[in-house]
Amino acid sequence: MTVQIPSGLYAIKDETHICVPQASSYPLLSREEMQRLNNFRSPENPAILELSIDGYISPYAINYYTRVLEIAQKAPDIKGALFEIKTAGGMVDQLVAFADFLYKYPKPIVTHTSYCCSAGYWIASQTNEIMAEPQSSTEIGSIGTIYVHYDQSASYEKQGVKVHVFRSEGSTRKGVPNSYEPLDQESANRFQARVNAANAEFKAYVRRGRGMRIKSDAVWSGDTFDADASVAVGLADRKGTYAQALQRVIQLSDK
Repeated sequence: MTVQIPSGLYAIKDETHICVPQASSYPLLSREEMQRLNNFRSPENPAILELSIDGYISPYAINYYTRVLEIAQKAPDIKGALFEIKTAGGMVDQLVAFADFLYKYPKPIVTHTSYCCSAGYWIASQTNEIMAEPQSSTEIGSIGTIYVHYDQSASYEKQGVKVHVFRSEGSTRKGVPNSYEPLDQESANRFQARVNAANAEFKAYVRRGRGMRIKSDAVWSGDTFDADASVAVGLADRKGTYAQALQRVIQLSDK
């Protein structure tokens, strides 16, 4: 079965990882539940918020992460946060605001990851440190953006399907572009401009978050790197396990 992925602007590893975001994936929590945060605190270290960023990153997910972190920021018994990230990325929407929120976050945040690509790395780059899981399958990077558009006009023509579009007078670009009319050059140029602008933001935020720790221009190619290479090029600070990352948050919170 072929599933058509939605058109749109993404910070994601590749098209095979794009899926339709589900609003119900991140349910609204009551104020009491948010204040307790019982599901996010480590039993061994109750003063550390552990937040899983797993799967497709959507605006729903970002709103959810923000709410949890805002409560944790105000909780005097929470000293810092550990992000466990495993994602190919997701939509660009709201990433800039969330990155700014993380960059200014007053408590230390450490990222631990075995798979942190595109929008996931955009987020991770704004945390204090990134620790790569020491295993051969670890994959980090994919700094870049893509825009997906479907032009099915040739397929319709081959099937003998004629699509008639009636636009109100003067609304020459109403509903343009779409999947049933050929992609016009103006729209193609706009898509490319949006991709370039989003990628410029992405790179600027990574540079801000990682600073002089980035050691190679290879990171800007959109490629991904294993654990050793990620440390070598500066995408990650060191290799380490989840337990080691948790201890690092505790160390930073005690400074």
